Amino acid sequence: MKDPSLWEAIREEAESAFETDPVTGERELNLQKVLVLPLLQSVYIETLRLHVSVNVTREVVAETTTMAGYQLPKHALIQAPTRIAHYDEKVWGVDDHPASEFWAFRNIKYSTVEENGKEKQTFKFVMGAGPNEYFPYGMRAAIPP
Repeated sequence: MKDPSLWEAIREEAESAFETDPVTGERELNLQKVLVLPLLQSVYIETLRLHVSVNVTREVVAETTTMAGYQLPKHALIQAPTRIAHYDEKVWGVDDHPASEFWAFRNIKYSTVEENGKEKQTFKFVMGAGPNEYFPYGMRAAIPP
């Protein structure tokens, strides 16, 4: 809401998910369409990436495990803060949009299509990070298609 142009783009995109019921004539929100709106998906991912910080905790189940040169005995607890992965410049950084800042279009890919003889720019949600680089709920994420 602090960025009027982003707010308007999200409102316009959300408006596309409404349909008119042919029987009643009432407008209804199609939830299946809402779930695949590219800008809304990107904003959701970006918000979780920047504002959810969890220490992923795992227990060593093998007798002895070596990780990064360290010997870890059975039943040892290991913690990994998600913020490290979520702020990784190599994964999330884009020219003029560092990983430490919110950018609504970080997970958007643009393309140009021809419609009625005119070029129209469209975009779709494409997440650049893999499941080992995004932990919104403290575990590997199922990346939306």
